[in-house]
Amino acid sequence: MSNVALSRFLVAVSLFGLAVSACAVVGSPAPTDDIQRKTLIGLTFSAVCLLGTVAALRPRQCSRMMGFGQAGSPTARSSEVGWGFGIMGHHPACSPFQRHVISIRGRVLCAGCVGLSGGGIAAFGGAILYFFGDLHVWRGSLLPFWLGALGVAVGLLQFWPLKLGRRARLPANAWFAFGAFLVLAKADEMGQSLGLDLFLLVLIGFWIMTRIALAGWDHERTCGACTAPCGGRRYLSAL
Repeated sequence: MSNVALSRFLVAVSLFGLAVSACAVVGSPAPTDDIQRKTLIGLTFSAVCLLGTVAALRPRQCSRMMGFGQAGSPTARSSEVGWGFGIMGHHPACSPFQRHVISIRGRVLCAGCVGLSGGGIAAFGGAILYFFGDLHVWRGSLLPFWLGALGVAVGLLQFWPLKLGRRARLPANAWFAFGAFLVLAKADEMGQSLGLDLFLLVLIGFWIMTRIALAGWDHERTCGACTAPCGGRRYLSAL
C-alpha cells in the first residue's frame, strides 16, 4: 500500500470512529454519575495530554516520530554537515517548508508542534476541571461535542485536502488537541459509560498516530516535489 493510500485509509478509519462516537453519544441513555469511572478516565486522558505536550515541546524527539529523525531544535544546529541544508523548527531550512514554521521572538518553531502543545495544555486543564472538579461541559447541549469533532476533523484533514498554511496550522492543531478533550468529556457526560470512554481513549490514541503519520507523509510529499539540488531527499531516504 502506498503512503498516500495508507494515509487516506487512516483518516477514513479515524473519521469513521468519530462518526460511531457521535451516534453513541446521540443515542445515550439518561446518565448516572460514577466517580470511579471518571477518575480512571481522567487519569488516563491527563497522562495522554502530558505525554503529548512533552513530545510537542521537544522537537528533536517529535522529529524522529514524524520522519526527520536527525533534526534538532531551532537553536540546536544551524547546519547539517554532509547533507547540505540547515534546520528550522526541525524542518529542512528551504522555501517549501516555510509554511510549516512560525517565528516567535526570533526563534523558528514548528507551527504544528506549537499548536499541539498549546492545545494539549488546554486539554489537560479541561480534564482536571471536568474529571476531578465540578465542571460541566454545557450540560444537556451537544454543541461542545460537535465543536470538538470538527476540531479533530480539521486537524486530520489539514494536510489534504485543506492544505493549511502556517498561520492556520497553529490554531488548527491546538483545536485538534482540545477538540479531543471536548469529544471525550461530552461523551462521558452524556453517556456515563466506561465502555464508550475506553473506546474513545483508544480512538484518541489512533487519532494521534494518524496525525503523526500524516505529517510524515506531508514531509515526504514536500521533499518529493522539490527539484532543488540539496540533500533533503537523500536525508529523508536515509531515515
